[in-house]
Amino acid sequence: MSRPGEFRDMCDIEQPSEADGDPVPAFDGADKLREVPCDVVYTGGSETYRGRGIEAQSTYVVEMHHYEGITPRMRLAVTHGIHAGRTLNIRAVANVDMNGGRAPRVQLDCSEVVEV
Repeated sequence: MSRPGEFRDMCDIEQPSEADGDPVPAFDGADKLREVPCDVVYTGGSETYRGRGIEAQSTYVVEMHHYEGITPRMRLAVTHGIHAGRTLNIRAVANVDMNGGRAPRVQLDCSEVVEV
């Protein structure tokens, strides 16, 4: 059972499409799991110089109910909540055992590369 205010955000879980001969899978026409309740928490950020520009990166932890098959190849498109409109790349997946195993959850370590 969720606590009040828990999973107040919504996101789409996107998996890249497999294109023939593409070394890096594209997200165009990506397969999606839509409107997944979650909790998106901003955890920090940094800026680094790359060439002649600055690259800003923000990090987030996203908690949601367990979904089978989530991997770091996927990304999240936040659709509702204060972080709506952001696209988060999944960096790590950690299974969390809550409530004595009755409500398995997953925590996703995510990053967003911000264009400056």
